[in-house]
Amino acid sequence: MLTEPRERRTPLRDLAVPLTAQAAFREAWPAATQYDPDARLVLITSGEDLDGAGQAGLWEFFVDLPGRQAQGTFSVGRVEVPEDDDLEYSPILLEQVRPFVPPGDLWEVLRQGEAATRRYYTAQWLKHLAGRPALPVPFYDSSRAVPALAAQGVEFGRRGQYLGARVQVTGEAVWYIQVGEDVVVTAFAPLALPPG
Repeated sequence: MLTEPRERRTPLRDLAVPLTAQAAFREAWPAATQYDPDARLVLITSGEDLDGAGQAGLWEFFVDLPGRQAQGTFSVGRVEVPEDDDLEYSPILLEQVRPFVPPGDLWEVLRQGEAATRRYYTAQWLKHLAGRPALPVPFYDSSRAVPALAAQGVEFGRRGQYLGARVQVTGEAVWYIQVGEDVVVTAFAPLALPPG
């Protein structure tokens, strides 16, 4: 179990930026699975400089780490690091991992004793995992998602647009983009073949 937040920055000086989601994922996923081989990818977001080729200067991968009872954000690309002039706006891998904090009044739970606290914590962690289904890996690259979204009328190249990936309430994994008040989606990964 992870008890303290961790942060690590790794320069990626040879990384070409902007880049696609898959290119960034190749840097982020090995770092996530070093924390926990059973890491679960739950959300992806691009920077707001997404272009028509599906490239952005920043990609963030949000991960649950079940074996560590922790959550992580693994950012790849141009990450603003104001306190480090050498890394500012240089491509880096920024790993931010923090312990899971269950909802509720922890002081009340702690008053019930250590065993009760552990049971509560574990139950809340399992509830958290059940409510956040993992995205499938491998997945379609952003360079495939953007043309599919453009075919639905989405215009790319506007500042402030970002591409995301999540599992919908229906259980479907999608790439999505907000257009005004609408959310336009396309498939995130190939559908699994039925058993048999």
